[in-house]
Amino acid sequence: MQPSFPGFEGCISCILHGPTYPKILHGPTYPSQDSLRTQSMEMAENGDLSFAFKWSQQHTARFILLRGENDELFTGVKYSASVAWGTILEKIGLQGKVTPLQAKKKWDNLK
Repeated sequence: MQPSFPGFEGCISCILHGPTYPKILHGPTYPSQDSLRTQSMEMAENGDLSFAFKWSQQHTARFILLRGENDELFTGVKYSASVAWGTILEKIGLQGKVTPLQAKKKWDNLK
């Protein structure tokens, strides 16, 4: 009986390990670009584009203004910046659309 490992198929092509050895050394299988493209197109057709957020100039300007006004929230204490970014996103009305990590990356890209 072949062991079952989620995300890994048997190492069928590997002569050394045989068909029952999990494909961990060769890595998991990932969806093809075509299947991802098809899935994205289906989501777009169904109106489910919640995964993408496009920053407007107004959102970006308010984001920069609030980041400057709330500089004291970014103390350097571990994990405090995530709370600070969440506060800023809440003030802009983007909480749930943009994650604190995405806000940090946006800020880093604006520098």
